[in-house]
Amino acid sequence: MDFFADLSEQVHASFGARNQARDQALVQARALTRHAAQTIRAIHRSESDVAHEFLREAHKLVDSLKSDLATFPDLYYAGYTQDAIKEYAEASLTVAVIENQPLP
Repeated sequence: MDFFADLSEQVHASFGARNQARDQALVQARALTRHAAQTIRAIHRSESDVAHEFLREAHKLVDSLKSDLATFPDLYYAGYTQDAIKEYAEASLTVAVIENQPLP
């Protein structure tokens, strides 16, 4: 009986960790999408310094998502995570094109 109790505790802990990682990833993905949008708005307003600050913050969020979800690849490759990273890529490319810089 102890085997099943231990197994149950392990499964419960695993699901808890996955749930916590997913909740955090959702928060980070929303923030990343918001920073990407703010980057694009700022660069279109010729506010280069502001755009670069939002882009730096967005880059930190991408790095955080990568490291936080390293043990949960299914969450890293989930639609909400990948969509947010695509928004970051779009913002990075937009800044580079508008500022006539090499593409990242």
